[in-house]
Amino acid sequence: MISFLSNRLKLISKQFDKFTKGNKQLVINFVSLGTVQLTNFILPLLVYPYLYKTTGSKNFGSIVYALNVFLYLSTVIDYGYSTSAPKNLPIIKEKEALSKKISVIIQTKLTLLSICIVLLVICLNFSNITISNKNLYLYGLVLLAGNSLLPTWLFQGMEEMKHLTWINLSAKVLSITLIFLNIKHQEDYIFSLAWIGSANFLSGFVGIWYAYKRFGLKMVFASSREVLIELKGGWYYFLSYFSSVLYSNSTIIILGFFVSDTSLGNYGIAEKIAFSLWQIITVFSQVTFPVMCRLYSESRDKLNNFIKTYHHVFIYIISILCAAMFMTANQIISLATNTESSEAANILRVLTVFPFIVVLNVPASQLITINEKQKYIAYAINFFGVIGLILCYIFTQEYGAIGAAFTAVSTQFFLTFSLYYILRTKIPEGVFWNKQ
Repeated sequence: MISFLSNRLKLISKQFDKFTKGNKQLVINFVSLGTVQLTNFILPLLVYPYLYKTTGSKNFGSIVYALNVFLYLSTVIDYGYSTSAPKNLPIIKEKEALSKKISVIIQTKLTLLSICIVLLVICLNFSNITISNKNLYLYGLVLLAGNSLLPTWLFQGMEEMKHLTWINLSAKVLSITLIFLNIKHQEDYIFSLAWIGSANFLSGFVGIWYAYKRFGLKMVFASSREVLIELKGGWYYFLSYFSSVLYSNSTIIILGFFVSDTSLGNYGIAEKIAFSLWQIITVFSQVTFPVMCRLYSESRDKLNNFIKTYHHVFIYIISILCAAMFMTANQIISLATNTESSEAANILRVLTVFPFIVVLNVPASQLITINEKQKYIAYAINFFGVIGLILCYIFTQEYGAIGAAFTAVSTQFFLTFSLYYILRTKIPEGVFWNKQ
């Protein structure tokens, strides 16, 4: 057994050398985007406890609920560009065509932002929530606008994420500073989203300006017809992304109806810890996807070698991290909560399987998307998302939070299996990466 592990570690070491030496730009992009994700993870740890203590539990609950509403609206405005833009931009070689494409995307996002603002204002006028909470949402429109302007997708598509790092870091530092300086009393909670959003708004403008200057782009105004064509072309990207966000944020809501607040908290902390590995996988997927799109247009052999070199070693790394998390679940929970909770530790052990399954589906989902078959991904996510919610409803009543954890893992397993089935049946010529 020891000999096997030793040989496996040597193999991983050799592949990791290729990982770091074979493509310096890829490593830079991975570190840069990883830094961005790390700051996104740290911000809530610093800001949310402060808001909870300063504004009170009731007002903080209103803030969290509003954040969920704006998450869904931001997903609509993103419209799947976090996937489609990194796929399409790297293969556009002419500056004029690139400027046109980026300009159309920005104007489409602004169109969706305008629609979402109008719909939200209409809903607020007909709702029976308090005036203070209405003001929370109205000031929160700054957050919505700021999120829509962030040019993450642009720097991903141009494969130069290092420029995104300093923009994101500046925005996060400014957000934290504005919150601590301006939220001093309970009634200040209505401004909290505005202060967070103002930093994103500013960094979004700076990021777009810098991108246009850095890459020599020009703003080209798009017609309404071009915007409609863009919306039609991105429909399945949006559908799959929105379905994923909807499904991933629904388990906690279902659990809230059937388990105690303590069990709900145990599931929540275990999910946050286990899904931290998912963030690493997301970074890897976002960094490698534009490169794979470019290689696919150049040479199948190059793409084949790329997947063997980078995806395989990354799967090994995630496997080791999942195993380590599984074996040290009790210690991790104790460190995170300062308490001993066997329920939270058991939930964490179950959920450690989740990121391992997710990392296995990355090559399949990327290849399906590259081959313009992303509608099948949307179908699969919708189908298994509905099945997962039904199973979660059933098993949560019977087994509580641990039942929800098993449902999440099993649903992800069948989703991953379906992606490889789609790859082999709908794109048989695309399954070249496992051939000699």
